[in-house]
Amino acid sequence: MQKTHHYKEKQIRASVVILFIFGFFIGVPLGNLLGSSLTPVWGHLTIAYGSEKATWMGAVQVEFTKWWQENYPDQPIKAEFHAYGSAQSMVGILNGEIKPVMWSPASSIWIPIFNTRWQDQANGQSIIENITKVIFSPVVIATWKNFNETYNIKGFNTLHTLIQNSPGTVKLGHTDPGLSNSGFMAVAMALAASLGKDTKDLTIEDLRNQAVQDWLREFESAAVQYGESTGYLGKMMVNSGPASINVAFLYENVVKDISTRYPDDQVIAIYPEEGILYSDHPFCVLNAPWVTQNDKEIAYKFINFIQRPEIVQLAMQNGFRPINSSLSLDPNIFNFEKYGISPNQTLTIREFQAPESGEVLARIPDVWSLTRSVH
Repeated sequence: MQKTHHYKEKQIRASVVILFIFGFFIGVPLGNLLGSSLTPVWGHLTIAYGSEKATWMGAVQVEFTKWWQENYPDQPIKAEFHAYGSAQSMVGILNGEIKPVMWSPASSIWIPIFNTRWQDQANGQSIIENITKVIFSPVVIATWKNFNETYNIKGFNTLHTLIQNSPGTVKLGHTDPGLSNSGFMAVAMALAASLGKDTKDLTIEDLRNQAVQDWLREFESAAVQYGESTGYLGKMMVNSGPASINVAFLYENVVKDISTRYPDDQVIAIYPEEGILYSDHPFCVLNAPWVTQNDKEIAYKFINFIQRPEIVQLAMQNGFRPINSSLSLDPNIFNFEKYGISPNQTLTIREFQAPESGEVLARIPDVWSLTRSVH
């Protein structure tokens, strides 16, 4: 009997070892295999956000999770923040591939498109319950300091004239407007500039206008690079130098990041004289079937949390501007000599507004597809 007992003990130990090894290789903890229970989650905070603010959002996730645990220890939550391209996340939600509680694209310009497409498949119901804006970054013309000293670019029309009169001089880069917010906004601003109007006044007839398409085709003829990521385009600009890309449409905060990385020149921001669209990073609470009341409660507490001055300051250190104008800019960050961006608390350039028509917005990438460079 004693031998049998020892033999059974060895069998049990061997079985546990096998389970442990098996669990290790398939990525399942042994506790789960043996049926241990998990702590129940009171609610979720899943955010799909524009990748341009990834550094800030990473810090915010840490701070908010810590704050929640300290203030609501009996209400455990699962907080998951995921970076996407704005168009990518919108399509993912519409297709049911991702189901966030909050959506934060790079710009409010995507909201009418998103709402229109959601309403088409949800019997007219809006998916956006609440919109809160905390930070913004204008889309600017990024160029090299030495290049601009020679050509004095002031906006879209002076850039178009340079492209017309001196073919091959401008080597232009912007992201694909069907995939990325900055490229989308750049093309919208270019179309508005060609007509001498605000982006909010663009119509379907404007987009069909042959003269407008010809203007954009000439403008796009200088393009040597279309990308999917604004940050990657900025890095490409400085890594390849002014001989490869000498003009690009980037966010102001990206210019701040790359301005001093090239040894013999500096990337600077030109704020186009015709007007400028702000990438205003709205935080949207979704009214979707998968969002519970507990999830919404967490989301609204999160919205209050990210408006705290110390949290906004974290974004400002990365070159974002505060919506709350009572928060002063750091002159060591917003410094033209150091980082090529304007130190002014309030930009004097006219702010363009997004078109209200989801149909107009949805057609802008189509116009670009007809007129793009085939570099």
